[in-house]
Amino acid sequence: MKGSWRIATFLGIPLRLHWSFSLVFLYVLYLGRGDAWDWLAMAWAIGFVLALFACVTLHEYGHAIMARQFGVPTRDIVLSPIGGIARLDRLPSKPMQELLIALAGPLVNVVIAGILGLFFFSFSAETRELLFRGLILQEHNYLLPQLSFWSYFLISLFFVNVLLALFNLLPAFPMDGGRVFRALLSLWLGRLKATFAAARLGQVFALGFIANGLVQLYNSRGSEGYVQVFIGLFVFFTARNEYRHVLMEDTLKKAQTGELMRTEFTPVYLTDPMSKILSLYDRGREKNFLVFDHWHNLVAILPEEQIQEAVRIADLNVPVSNYMRSEMLTLREDDSLATAMKWLNHSNSGALPVYNQWNNLVGILDSAGMDGFFKQGRRRRSA
Repeated sequence: MKGSWRIATFLGIPLRLHWSFSLVFLYVLYLGRGDAWDWLAMAWAIGFVLALFACVTLHEYGHAIMARQFGVPTRDIVLSPIGGIARLDRLPSKPMQELLIALAGPLVNVVIAGILGLFFFSFSAETRELLFRGLILQEHNYLLPQLSFWSYFLISLFFVNVLLALFNLLPAFPMDGGRVFRALLSLWLGRLKATFAAARLGQVFALGFIANGLVQLYNSRGSEGYVQVFIGLFVFFTARNEYRHVLMEDTLKKAQTGELMRTEFTPVYLTDPMSKILSLYDRGREKNFLVFDHWHNLVAILPEEQIQEAVRIADLNVPVSNYMRSEMLTLREDDSLATAMKWLNHSNSGALPVYNQWNNLVGILDSAGMDGFFKQGRRRRSA
């Protein structure tokens, strides 16, 4: 993710911090200055924020560890002011797998709350009620029992983990509860329709967050409500983007490579000078080329980036063999575009040859063709 830095790696999964995370501490300092906190209160607040995000990190590792059980790797975990996100390499293949992965995060918070709850429930019922009213409802703060610094710290962390578990289980996609909702719907409707329904429900919740935040902004004359508005906007647009992603993924699975491949291409040969390739390249129709030997056997690919490199260093009198890439994957014309995109990204060659069922070379599929497909898809969705 752009604007994030790796700060650690646990269980083989990088933990990253987004630049905006610093805004959390600036907000704490802003509150402290406004309420005239002393240095001890400021240290307590910053320490509590760090403990809170430690719980958020464990929450995200809960998702990642469960995903690993189903063979789904996690690219990294990114922390930002609104929480964390475990970026999986792909969606799990089965709805029940997605359900278990989604539940694993809140379950971590339940476990943490259960451990801290042993301390909380060691107090009398009257004391627990006063703590709940004072710390959560912000009522009757003057009646809070006299407890130690660490007691308040642990009890506050207990309440926060309970709230994290409950909040994440709201059926507001793309939060965990929304993913559980989608997974259950997928059992009957399939992933695409289930994602559409879950995304729409998530957007309804998002509008509720935004409306509540705006009311708070109005009543507090601009001092409260920012967080709710920000969360609402995040949920609204993330839900929309998730549906678009699943829609494109579904389209890629249904379309075939043969529908998008380019059947007309100019063969180039091992001994052709790069200057000749540049003249073909400058025509604009072809950016990546298939390379053949003198017996017309396909032996390599000459990708666009290699042509640009030859131009950059003015190395145009050398043969194609100096810049071609011999390691190449191949596609069949009946392969799905999802498979084609996967192999294109994996090969990093910019283009792949396409064969028919009789192993005859029938075309070439390059990144330019895939980009055109995605642009058409975006135009259809915006129309």
